[in-house]
Amino acid sequence: MSVMKKFNLTHLILFFALILTGVIGCKHHPETILDVNGDDNGGNGGGGVNPIDTADNPCSTDTAYFTNSVLPIILSHCSMAGCHNTATNDNDGIALTNYSQIMNYVEPFSLGNSELWDDAINETDPDKIMPPPGSTPLTQEEMTIISNWINQGALNNSCSECDTTFTFNAAIFPIIENNCTGCHSGSNPEGNLLLTNHAQIQSAALSGNLMDRINGIGGIMPPLSDGISTCNKERIQSWIDAGAPNN
Repeated sequence: MSVMKKFNLTHLILFFALILTGVIGCKHHPETILDVNGDDNGGNGGGGVNPIDTADNPCSTDTAYFTNSVLPIILSHCSMAGCHNTATNDNDGIALTNYSQIMNYVEPFSLGNSELWDDAINETDPDKIMPPPGSTPLTQEEMTIISNWINQGALNNSCSECDTTFTFNAAIFPIIENNCTGCHSGSNPEGNLLLTNHAQIQSAALSGNLMDRINGIGGIMPPLSDGISTCNKERIQSWIDAGAPNN
């Protein structure tokens, strides 16, 4: 064998040895797996994989958001004292105060298979409908929000967006209606405080009682939650500062 052939063969062996060493020695970092359930209460309750919307995620008018809209409606209309409340657990042992609990009665993408919708919210039987007779019923808009949320996959989602709208009819009343009216309505409102129309809400606002409760003085409103968002607090305060008009 010539010197040249020996040289080429030696280099060829060294070349493949280096490749093999590189393959064996190369360590791949495992893919970072995001905890997409976003649930601090024991999982997603059968809701599948849910993307977490960060504080930088703007709200979309085409999306129903659990944290922003669905949960406040359920807390206000379904989880008040004496109903599906964790603290009292009065109604058949069913609690509806967080995502995990609510998902026990929701089938993503299916209204017909979701007990929350088909056997309660959309029920006509007075013994089954939620909220029960005597309580302020959900508005058509609130029912649409919940039905859209289920049809969109019942995600544990949220968004962050704060505009400068603080007129009563366009912004303030929907906030109060979604977060407070369920408890502060009917023949036996919480704290003997009614919040079902402009006159009642204005009276509570100008007396300072409304913002005290919203800010957690004397008990946070709505209960069993983190309260109304900072953005909505600012909108309500701006409306109050303007005299709480019926605009």
